[in-house]
Amino acid sequence: MPDRRRLRLTTWNLQGRAQPDLDAVIATIRRLGPDVVVLQEVQRRQAARLAGRLGWFHVWTWKHWPIVHRPEGLAIVSAQPIHGRRRWSLAAGWRFWSWRRRVALGAHVHGFTVVNVHLGAGVGGAERRRQAAVVGAEAGARGAARVVAGDLNTRPGSSVIDAFAAWGLVDASTRATRRDIVGEGATNWRAERTAPPDQTLDFVLVDPCVTVASVGVADGGESDWAAYGALSDHVPVTVDVLR
Repeated sequence: MPDRRRLRLTTWNLQGRAQPDLDAVIATIRRLGPDVVVLQEVQRRQAARLAGRLGWFHVWTWKHWPIVHRPEGLAIVSAQPIHGRRRWSLAAGWRFWSWRRRVALGAHVHGFTVVNVHLGAGVGGAERRRQAAVVGAEAGARGAARVVAGDLNTRPGSSVIDAFAAWGLVDASTRATRRDIVGEGATNWRAERTAPPDQTLDFVLVDPCVTVASVGVADGGESDWAAYGALSDHVPVTVDVLR
């Protein structure tokens, strides 16, 4: 039997407009040890600098340009080459400066189909379900070892997660052999950033054919929350998967 292909992936909403310390971000990525990082709310030059310092490949696409800050978007950063880059709109019709604009970014990486997603904020569940259905329809055929990751702006077990499940994509944290998380796996803060995060908005979804070996939020229970909070209002989520 051939060896199974493994992937360690980290998803992180970086809140790039706040100009996080990229040296600290790079140090965190190296400590977590992923093969691929998918970033939301990241500026193009930030993604390029991260990839350059790591010696990795990257692709980036813009989501919106608020004029007062550089455009923000999504990036896939990978230790191995990235193939078949695709971008598609999830919320059409908004002006280019509107934060309500939403996109998804997909590519083939390390033998997996990786899709980076940032679903709508400030919209109802029906709109997020519609956006989830667009991702599901565009992410490729079931069984293609799909890994969809990002800030979904929803809660565990919500109807938005159910909308992804209708396309064969399930929450990796419910299938993990090992979970290195705090409490219920909260991934970002609503207020003070010195204690553990208090809500879960960031997810990794996988095909049923993908085995989830582990899911980790930040560095587990011993994390330096204030240090993470200085970088973003979200913490990184890391998964180990096999196909």
